[in-house]
Amino acid sequence: MSALTKEMLAFEPAITFEDVSVGFDDGQVLRGVTFQVQERGTLILLGETGTGKTLTLKMAAGLLTPNSGSVIVLGNEVSEMKERELLAFRRKIGFVFQEGALFDSMPVAENVAYRLREDGVADEEIESRVREVLQFVELEHTLEQLPSDRLPGR
Repeated sequence: MSALTKEMLAFEPAITFEDVSVGFDDGQVLRGVTFQVQERGTLILLGETGTGKTLTLKMAAGLLTPNSGSVIVLGNEVSEMKERELLAFRRKIGFVFQEGALFDSMPVAENVAYRLREDGVADEEIESRVREVLQFVELEHTLEQLPSDRLPGR
């Protein structure tokens, strides 16, 4: 890759929304949204409930397709990607859901291990990694609890 090409890629936005609109039966939520976020840049989405902040993030992750416009993240036009491509793409990004996104019927340890099992990681490694991460956030004592179980003293 030439130095010029590397330099051009360095200025390519990490996220681009171009004239994005999305709506449901209740009507349009977003109309003509256009913005860019550079790598290591920050963009703050502010607004009242129902104004499309979470929808915008879901579109950036490829969890929702806009009715019109394009969404490009890390050089991938996620608004045009097939589900199989999106699965591989989502492994490159991270996001935290606004609400709890845990399986209520599975203990905490199984929730933490879920993605590792999906990726075919060996059981011995899964167990040690789950313990390590829960210990890091001081929740190792919750291994066998369900997400809905209340912690003592709370």
